[in-house]
Amino acid sequence: MVPVNGRLFVRVESATNDFLALPVVALNKGGIYFDCMDQSPVVLCMVPTEDLQQDDRFEVDVNCLTDCNYTIVAYVDRYYKMKLGESFMIGIDRDGQQFEATVDVDVDSFSEVRVLATLDNPEEVDGALALYGNAGDSVQPPSVDVHQLEGKFIWNDGLGLFVSR
Repeated sequence: MVPVNGRLFVRVESATNDFLALPVVALNKGGIYFDCMDQSPVVLCMVPTEDLQQDDRFEVDVNCLTDCNYTIVAYVDRYYKMKLGESFMIGIDRDGQQFEATVDVDVDSFSEVRVLATLDNPEEVDGALALYGNAGDSVQPPSVDVHQLEGKFIWNDGLGLFVSR
């Protein structure tokens, strides 16, 4: 088997905010289920790099309590392509695990972009929360060693990054 460089992201977005028409999503490969985070009206499922091989087949089960319309977008990439205004609660269950995202922002359409990261369970976390960013045209993804912006401490054991025009 040939490993894949990146994560599999499966994004299921409902056409409505009606509770009864919101999708419930399960993603599995051969009976092994992967995490899906429900942030209505979007459900995001992720498969880590170490669980991906070329030619893997996944099953996406989508169920709704009533008739529903939704779109499914699936892709393999190192980064989640986040939409402006979107928020997610991500479960990180391994030391050193990262969630990396990119956000494309039209420079004429904003006055400030805020990126916030908080811990739900700071008492259970041994390591530190880190938040890095880069801004500009055709910038490279940030890393621990190379970045333009670094999150500053805000409320509730969280970090914030703020970019103003």
